[in-house]
Amino acid sequence: MDPMAQGPRRRTARQSPLQATPPPTPAFERAAALVRVMGSAADLEQWERMLTVLAVHSDGAGFERAQLMLWEPRTELLSARLPARGTDGSMPLGAALDRARIPQSTTMLADVGSLARAPSWSTAELAGPAAAAWHRGECAIAPAEVKGAWPGHPEVGAAPVRRGGRPFGIIVGEWPSIGEPGERLAALRAWASIAEASLAAFDHRREADHRGGHARALSELGRAIVSPLNLAELIHHAARLAVQGTAARGSALWLPSAKGTLRLEVTHGATGERERMGRALEPLAASVLASSKLRVIERAQDEMLLSPQAAAGIDSLVVLPLVAYGREVGVLAVYDRGLPAGERPVADPMSVQFLGSLGDVVALGLDQAARFEQLRKLEQRERELANQLRRQEGLAALGEAAGRIAQEACAPLASIRAFAHRLRGGLSEGDPHLEYLEIVLAEADRLERMLAEQRDRAAIEPTRMRLESLNGVVQEVLQKAGEGLVRRRIRLVKRLSPDVPALVIDVDRIRFVVGNILHNALEAVAIGGRIRVETRLTNQHAIVEVAHDGQHHPGDAMDDVFVPFANGRPHGSGVGLDVAQRVVHEHGGEIRVRSEGEWSTIIAFTVPVLHNQDRRRAGPERRQVGHDRRARFPTR
Repeated sequence: MDPMAQGPRRRTARQSPLQATPPPTPAFERAAALVRVMGSAADLEQWERMLTVLAVHSDGAGFERAQLMLWEPRTELLSARLPARGTDGSMPLGAALDRARIPQSTTMLADVGSLARAPSWSTAELAGPAAAAWHRGECAIAPAEVKGAWPGHPEVGAAPVRRGGRPFGIIVGEWPSIGEPGERLAALRAWASIAEASLAAFDHRREADHRGGHARALSELGRAIVSPLNLAELIHHAARLAVQGTAARGSALWLPSAKGTLRLEVTHGATGERERMGRALEPLAASVLASSKLRVIERAQDEMLLSPQAAAGIDSLVVLPLVAYGREVGVLAVYDRGLPAGERPVADPMSVQFLGSLGDVVALGLDQAARFEQLRKLEQRERELANQLRRQEGLAALGEAAGRIAQEACAPLASIRAFAHRLRGGLSEGDPHLEYLEIVLAEADRLERMLAEQRDRAAIEPTRMRLESLNGVVQEVLQKAGEGLVRRRIRLVKRLSPDVPALVIDVDRIRFVVGNILHNALEAVAIGGRIRVETRLTNQHAIVEVAHDGQHHPGDAMDDVFVPFANGRPHGSGVGLDVAQRVVHEHGGEIRVRSEGEWSTIIAFTVPVLHNQDRRRAGPERRQVGHDRRARFPTR
């Protein structure tokens, strides 16, 4: 019998308890060598082949034929694996193990027919040595059954295969003759010890390889985050590394949309299957995003959020939320299917730990990408504000010059009007020059209004804020403009919303804003045209909108209506609208111009409603938040 079945020598009486441990026996050294060789298998299937060869070799368990059966957690059955038969013993064990590394090797692992009558067995159906090996974890020998699962030979033996201290499978073999029970049991126990030790060595090496792969995947993802990759490339890296790091079948990654729903962003896996699996996993991903909790599903068939078709294509899966600084930024799902017996599923604790670390890095990358996008928008806004500031500075200089010109032009304009009136008084009604004088007087009036607007713009007056109805201010301006509307037969469409609350505003300046917008509309619209004046409440802002259907040429710059003396304006100078824009900005609002449908020009300005009174104040006048006055008076 092979000496590896012999136990270690006992210490003699002459040996001191403090004496060094005796050197290992040759049997121990050979068993350790077998553990190293088999533990270095490239994969679990190669380890199975070497283990089966050891069972049928004369230096191993010595079976004539043997059948390895491993536990399938998915089916909860013992699955028949590789059958093998022994040889005449001429091939050394080392050479036989080397041949076993090669798939489809014909030595010993030839197709000799399964010893078991069925490809898989329930543990309840086991009997004899097989039942003892599985249920009690013991090596056992018994005469072969006449009509049982392994008939036809005088003696049958079985040994357990354990992994991590738990049953993993059994080996069942047969001998051509009855042998000495003690030697055969010793050989089976030695085989079982080598199987358990080599599988532990294989697992430790594979675990070290996996952890090294996890470290490399996290390192690659970290480099991708700090590289100039865009968001799409980053999440593609994440989906690929999640599959590679866990040896999974596929993955899917979702990002939340602006509406709060999930959007399938990227999938990784088999072509033609990954998109379908991504859509099938979306309800589960939405549930994980809502709960912000990791889901580890070892049996997809038991998950209620998966359709039967989707569950049939998955063995196990992990779905985890991507959370950065307490904010959910996405969901990652990784799934596997059809793993060989003994392979680690994606729901394995080590894989789950890796996916958790990967998810944290991905979440930080997504958060960083979002912040960079915000920074880019802020930088763009800063450039726009800088351009606007330069434009406003130019307009301010223009306004100062225009103010001086307005002051100096008042006297010549008054003289022109006076002489024109005097000339008109000396002409008869039928005089042909009377028409020209009327034109002179009308243009002088128009020039006087323009200069008055410029004086108003140059004037700096303190604001006088008070609570006032915005609808009342608009109605007052419309009443003053009523005569001009009737004279030009302009149809007025008025829609003043009762939802607009009273606001703290400078009534005179807001009246000036509405009046100037309406005045520009009157100048632009033709006789018999239409003007629409509307107020409404939207998103905590009160909106005043004035639209008209006057002539508008495509390609005209709409924003030029706020530029004083802009070229190409058919009506008015735009000085009043420039002042209106400044007043609206002082009130914390915005003024915009657009064209829409039948309305050629729509000018709208907003006044904020939320904290309106406090927003209107500036500097030392702004209300300071203090303690609650009620705290000064204790309640009973």
